[in-house]
Amino acid sequence: MVAHLSRFAGATAIVGLIASVGSADNGAATLSVGTSEEFGDYVVGPNGKPVYTFLTKRGASDGQDPLDSCNADCREEWPPLDAPGEVRASKELDAYLLGTTKDEDGEPVVSYAGQPLFSFYRDAAGDEPSGQGIYSFGGYWALLNPSGVPIRSDAIPAPDTE
Repeated sequence: MVAHLSRFAGATAIVGLIASVGSADNGAATLSVGTSEEFGDYVVGPNGKPVYTFLTKRGASDGQDPLDSCNADCREEWPPLDAPGEVRASKELDAYLLGTTKDEDGEPVVSYAGQPLFSFYRDAAGDEPSGQGIYSFGGYWALLNPSGVPIRSDAIPAPDTE
């Protein structure tokens, strides 16, 4: 009986190992979904922190797109979500909306629905997002819902008034 249990346990361990190797993501970073009572569902980066988009087409009145207008000072508080390797979307997100773009140095940055993604230095994994609606560096910072639409809050004016 002990020999049968031992063989069964060994076989189970091997099957579990094969399953885990087969499902490994080869180190790919995965975007997922977080939920907030205040903001609803929003996109979360691979580190478990919320990600934001920069709502400006004029970025500090410089006429640049959001990624270009977030200068070195901006990137201290709002670092772009780097894409050093493969990035995936969890099943709650639309993988077709996931992509990359290049920053001014040609480095890849994760994008969702065509918008470069940033994190906020004050956020912690699993905590309530703290950057939603902040106006800094010439624009508003907004979470994205799983459809890739910026989440509006009272602090962010309607799109036609930005």
